[in-house]
Amino acid sequence: MQKYTIMKTIIIILAAVLSLSMANVYAGNPKTVVYSNEDVTDKGVVKEFISYNTEVSRPLKKSVYQYSPDGILFKKTVYNWNSEAGWIGMQKYDYECDNKGHMVNLIYTEWDSKLNTWSCQSEQLVHVYDYDGELLATKQIHINNDVSHVLSQK
Repeated sequence: MQKYTIMKTIIIILAAVLSLSMANVYAGNPKTVVYSNEDVTDKGVVKEFISYNTEVSRPLKKSVYQYSPDGILFKKTVYNWNSEAGWIGMQKYDYECDNKGHMVNLIYTEWDSKLNTWSCQSEQLVHVYDYDGELLATKQIHINNDVSHVLSQK
């Protein structure tokens, strides 16, 4: 009976070790890897991150961050990969900061797949600060840049 218990324990330990080894092998080879690139110029820094699926050998998503020469983020753009058309825009964020580095405006725009360009409609978040730099309020504003809705006066 004691031999049976020892054999059972050994088999359970071997099974546990084998399953942990397989988990480590799988964790060491993820399906998605992220590649990065950084381009530094006199106009600032552009950082690009591309998610790539190694299982099907194709890119998935690309995020591009643009920084001013003083290191302040002013734009983030996210793209999805389309095997027929290449990188297609998904969403973009335009940031505006004051001279203290506080975010004053954030404008969010989505890709319009029907027009194959950025949408004319965006959402703007206006940030209001007090004299000491404490955030007082955030106001959301809907922006419609569609020129067909603009009326002119004569």
